[in-house]
Amino acid sequence: MRYLNKLFLSLLFTLAFNLNKSFAQDELQANPPTLQIGLDQLSFTKGSLDAQLIMEIIAEKQEELKIKAIQSIFLKKVENSGGTIYSFTDNIVRELVFEKDSRVRTKKILENTVNLVFVASYLNYYLSTLDTPNKEIILLLSEKFDCRPEKTDKLTLASFVNIERQEIEKIKGKTTADVNEKTIQFLSILIDLTSEVVRNDKKLKQLGLMQMSYSATYDYMNKFSKLKKEKIRLKTGDLNTNHFLYNSNNTLEISDIISIKSIANEIYINSSTHLSGITDYIGLVNFFVTEYSYRNESLELFNDKLLSQMTITKYSDEVINLDKVKTNIKEIIESLEVKDMTDEKLILELKNLNKIYFYVDKAIKAINDNNVNSKTVADIIFTFHNEFNPLLLNQSYRSVKYIDVISNISNISNSLAKILLKDNKSLSLHNEKINPFLLIASKLYEFNEAYTTSVIDA
Repeated sequence: MRYLNKLFLSLLFTLAFNLNKSFAQDELQANPPTLQIGLDQLSFTKGSLDAQLIMEIIAEKQEELKIKAIQSIFLKKVENSGGTIYSFTDNIVRELVFEKDSRVRTKKILENTVNLVFVASYLNYYLSTLDTPNKEIILLLSEKFDCRPEKTDKLTLASFVNIERQEIEKIKGKTTADVNEKTIQFLSILIDLTSEVVRNDKKLKQLGLMQMSYSATYDYMNKFSKLKKEKIRLKTGDLNTNHFLYNSNNTLEISDIISIKSIANEIYINSSTHLSGITDYIGLVNFFVTEYSYRNESLELFNDKLLSQMTITKYSDEVINLDKVKTNIKEIIESLEVKDMTDEKLILELKNLNKIYFYVDKAIKAINDNNVNSKTVADIIFTFHNEFNPLLLNQSYRSVKYIDVISNISNISNSLAKILLKDNKSLSLHNEKINPFLLIASKLYEFNEAYTTSVIDA
């Protein structure tokens, strides 16, 4: 018994000593790291690892590595193409690989594709519509990368791409890769520059269009943004071998980089002004495209030569015609109000007519103002042409007076468009054809109708 008591006291003493030691270590010393694997809310510590779980984790990591390998294969091919192309490729690959919901995946891919198509289409349009001074600025930049095209009467993206094959045959000692590198540098600057023009356009921002979430990768790899932000401290004559435009076959002096930066900034300003001449007049662009396409012939309205010879006065000259429209609408309303007011379709048509009446009244006041904003006039044209006329045409079975209203509104839209087109240098026909970019621009209000001057908002 005495032996058992001694043994019991000995055990208590040992346990107490170890507890105190453990407590002291927890309080004053950092414990050595232990093997811990977190998975959701489960935690597995040393000694309790599950072999099956480890195998599952390894398999999952292997799958991630496969995905990374797929991304690398695609992205490696576009790593020198600038932020716009790289970001587009990265976004598409990510959606294809990671997004499991097919509807979300399709939506995201479509958004990214529309964004890139809009940028490339506008750049091509801008190049093809340049006047001589602005064309020379583009050509000056192309010379810095040895890719000035032989034919410069009308520039397109293809003008600079096709130059590769011609130059390969002419330049001895230069490989395909050498020439491609210079051309890619030049085109990637143009594309990244145009992407920034589109991204920063005020009207597109207001409409929430072409404003995809630009990633940090896009910002980091955008070559125009890099040029714009960088501070050049080296002396003229030095070679900047760390510069992103530098490569062993295209050595750039600091003076070259300064020149490229200056020229690119000038192109950016000119391109921004040109784009706003379209996005600020979406209503006019829509009228321009749909009327020309509908009539399928070269009209006086779209003839630059005739427009320049035309004697066009002020918007306010159309007030008399708008007053006639207002009077005609009032007469139709009065004639319909005496009919069966239990007819729900009739009630809806009367509501439409009342909204049109009050909108026309607002339009008269706006146009009567000599300081009326031409952008407002462009939206009035859109509302008349795209919203009122189709609506009135659907209701025209009620009375022949509708035909007079539709005809007058069409003539007014035509006259207002002539005034705007005379002053707008961004819109014109080339070889009697409408540029594909204008077809896209004409639909911008249909992308987001919330900001359109419409019947409902009138």
